Amino acid sequence: MNSICFLDGARFTDVPGLLRTLHRAIAEMPGAARHAQGLHDLLLGRAAPGPADDPALPARLHVVWLNSELSRRRLGAQALVPGGGGNAFDAALRWLAASRSVDLILL
Repeated sequence: MNSICFLDGARFTDVPGLLRTLHRAIAEMPGAARHAQGLHDLLLGRAAPGPADDPALPARLHVVWLNSELSRRRLGAQALVPGGGGNAFDAALRWLAASRSVDLILL
């Protein structure tokens, strides 16, 4: 199974849009219908199933974030909590980086 997921930053302008776009990108991966829960578990940093559980499921998920600079501008202007630290783009990066099973590539 292909373990590359393409996330296009030109397709969303806010956090709900980011999550919908990421979910759609995972769903469009070849073989994803059969492995949807396992792929989402990888994304959320949950323990990946072992080869005996599902040998077709990748051990790692590679997320290629296209138009990431556009996302940085759009999401970077959105504070997570009014008056709080950080913005939505930084939070998304931290969330994806926190998963031990995800490699994030910004383009």
